Amino acid sequence: MVLSCWEAYPVPQSALLRADLEHEEYLQDPLAGQLERSHWSPNTISLNATLGQRTRVLINQNWHPGWKSNVGTVLSHEGLLAIDLPQGSHQLRLRFLPRSAIGGFLSSLSALLVLCYLIYSLHKHSKYGPRQLAALAIPLVVFAACRLGIQEASQPAPPPVNANGVRALSSALPEASQALNIEYELPVKLKGLRFADTIQRSSLFELELDWQRYGSIPRSVGVFVHLISPSGYTINSDHWAIASSFILRNAPKNIILRDIVSFRIPANAEKGIWTLRAGLWNIGSDKKRIPITNQAHKNENDVTSLGTIEVR
Repeated sequence: MVLSCWEAYPVPQSALLRADLEHEEYLQDPLAGQLERSHWSPNTISLNATLGQRTRVLINQNWHPGWKSNVGTVLSHEGLLAIDLPQGSHQLRLRFLPRSAIGGFLSSLSALLVLCYLIYSLHKHSKYGPRQLAALAIPLVVFAACRLGIQEASQPAPPPVNANGVRALSSALPEASQALNIEYELPVKLKGLRFADTIQRSSLFELELDWQRYGSIPRSVGVFVHLISPSGYTINSDHWAIASSFILRNAPKNIILRDIVSFRIPANAEKGIWTLRAGLWNIGSDKKRIPITNQAHKNENDVTSLGTIEVR
């Protein structure tokens, strides 16, 4: 089973992995036919498929480009190992044989042969000549040939996530978020936010800001967040990277960017009603705030008051 072993392969974990399946291999469309396992090992899976129509076989483990099949097309189904099969009866055999394993084996084998050759040459001639020195490059040449000659799909980048595991990108405003439409002079909008209205001292406060970029903006633009006590004490959570994954300039356009900010309320924090404010500023240049353009949210300091929080 291919797990996320970062010491060997950076294999992202699929969100579709399940622990409650009766069978680890199943058809995406259960009515498309029958599927039965005939053999399983960590590197080989054999299945018998009788299909009345073209369909997809899903396997409850992570996809990796090293998986190969004797029939059909191996692909990633939202991170799951999957095979598209045509109609008919198939004896499907999947093998895990990544390019790195082939290159590593052949390079190691060639290095062993070169070592034997060098030992033999030293025994026979008592010294190394140009041929022996040139032989040292053979393992590197073999590995480069495997790297260039064996085609393998690239590993897709894992989806960006916040520190609490929530995905940073969303096609729509989350249901739990309060809808906003704060516009700035730059092509960025604060579309929504979410936070608890009460919190205990020493607790972790979590704020979600839902941004949307729809045009080009300077690299220097970042986010500021201020939580202000009744007496004026301020907790800042200014940051440049959205969801600790990308800066606004590099964020995908026209989708919701879920930026979750968290910080701990001090144990000796002042009790009462605190004010939450946020906005955009040039964090990497002149430090000036980005002006708000829509009148409903505009104020002289270009700071948006997002609401209040009771600290208990």
